[in-house]
Amino acid sequence: MNKREEIELRGRYIGFWIMVCLMIFSSCTRQVIRIVREDSGKSISGEDRSENESMQTGSDDKEKPADIPHQSPTPMQTASLRLTDQARRYLEKKDTESAIRTLERAVSLHPNHGENYFLLAEAWRIKGNREQALEFNRLAELYLKHDRTWMDRIELQRSRIEQNR
Repeated sequence: MNKREEIELRGRYIGFWIMVCLMIFSSCTRQVIRIVREDSGKSISGEDRSENESMQTGSDDKEKPADIPHQSPTPMQTASLRLTDQARRYLEKKDTESAIRTLERAVSLHPNHGENYFLLAEAWRIKGNREQALEFNRLAELYLKHDRTWMDRIELQRSRIEQNR
């Protein structure tokens, strides 16, 4: 094989992998769009909206400055919130494997949503993996430290994890 044929072959190979990556990205994007479209007919209640705002800004409404305008969740955040709800239902059924897989997807879409880490800590606690549970509990604390209600829940969860020694 001469140099020119080798370069052409490498070009085709690289082009093939670029197409594969684009197809994967396109598939993920379609899934997010589908989730958002399914959710577009539903409105968020006032109570949920204030909780979502609190999650986005990392603080309670009381601590939120008045000059910051309300920001609607992005499509990725909306998809993540739906996955969080689905994972919560899995945990209620004690299906920790499905909950963990779903929460990992939710974290990849919205990594600043502290509730996902709290629920991951709970799933790993139920499975008996103390180290993983403590790590996700620590991450939940990092993202939810400005919310006193969440901090109470996180501290209670940490004590339950540490009791499982």
